[in-house]
This record gives sequence, structure tokens and C-alpha cells, in this order.
Amino acid sequence: MSPLLRCPRLLLIALLAFFAGQLFAQAVYKRPRAVIREIHFFGDDQLARAHQSEFDSLDLEDFAGFSAVQELQERVQYVYQSNGYYKAEVKAYPYPLTGGSDDQRLSVDVQIVRNLQYRLRRLDFTGQKFFSAKQLRALFPIQSGEVFDVEQIRQGLDTLRKAYGEHGYINVTPVPDTKANDVEASVDLTIEIDEGAQFRIGTIAFSGTQVTPDFRSAYSTVYR
Repeated sequence: MSPLLRCPRLLLIALLAFFAGQLFAQAVYKRPRAVIREIHFFGDDQLARAHQSEFDSLDLEDFAGFSAVQELQERVQYVYQSNGYYKAEVKAYPYPLTGGSDDQRLSVDVQIVRNLQYRLRRLDFTGQKFFSAKQLRALFPIQSGEVFDVEQIRQGLDTLRKAYGEHGYINVTPVPDTKANDVEASVDLTIEIDEGAQFRIGTIAFSGTQVTPDFRSAYSTVYR
């Protein structure tokens, strides 16, 4: 016999916990969503206004505990950081809109202070063994002296992971360390490489009657 059936008190506690969970889930499900319907930019807003249509087209709403206002704030900051404003300060202030809707409709004022525009001074690598620093540097499109663009850095990191993955280093971890010089408005970026173990394919097994010897040979050659 189940311990719950032998002990009515345990059964009561379990039932209360179950119903409490159901009530909580229903309350969360019925909670009005916060949906952004209007976006207004203030301060150093020229760049943001140039992307106004892009922001207006976003379907921003609270989802799984993530704040729509926070997402908007981060997206605006990313646009500025992709244009060299590495220390741009962005703050979003939401205000409720009136209207007959089950959702919580919001108007958001976004205050922007762009600060300095930085340029890349150096891009160095440490910890690498499989690739040389010169080979890794060629994976990053941004050049020294250019506007420090975090999007180009992100693209370079993605390319770096792919390059290592193609040689079996599927757990490679690049860790960027950024040092900004406010006097020169420049950035030194050092990327520490943790290559991890190199994985190799041991055995490839085939099943089914349609696997021909030619296919088996070709497939095994590719992944040898």
C-alpha cells in the first residue's frame, strides 16, 4: 500500500500542494501580458530614430518571465554598441496606455546617452594551440582603427567556434576581455581560448538494406 494511503495527513498535504500548484498556474496564465505599442526616443536619439521602423515592427511582449521593456532596452543598446558607442547608456521607462484590452498595453520612453564612440586598437588571442593567433585574427572582419562594432565581434566568435568545431574541438570556449581607454576612445580586446578536448569519430555503424558499399566508403572517408 502506498505511504500516502497509509497516512491520511500526508495525503491531505499532497492534495493541498497539488491544488495550490493548479491555482498558481491558472493565475500566471491569466495574468495580463505586457505588450509594447508605442516607443519614443529621447536624448542622443539620432541613431535610434534611424532604426525606428525596426523597433516598431518588433512584437515585444512579456514571455516566460522575460520583460518586454528589458528586451527593448537591450536591443536599443546593442544598436549603439554596434556603432562604436560601447558605453552607451540606455534606460526604458514604461507607461500604461488606456483602452479596452485584456493585455497591458505600454508606451515606452527610451532615454539614451551615447557617450564616446570607440575604435578598436588591438585584438589579441591567448591560450590557443591548434590555430595560430594570425589564423584566428583572420576570422574577425573588424580591423584595427575601425569603429568598435560588437556585432562584428559576435560574428567573429561564431566563426571561431565553427572553425574549431570542424576540427573536433566542439567544446571550445572563447572568453572576450575588453579594456576601454576613455582618453583615446579606443578598445583593446583580448580573447582567451579554452580549446577543450579534441573529439574524434571512432566507429560509424550503418543499418538498413539501402546502404551500398559505395555510400559506406564515401561516408566513412568524409568523417575519418
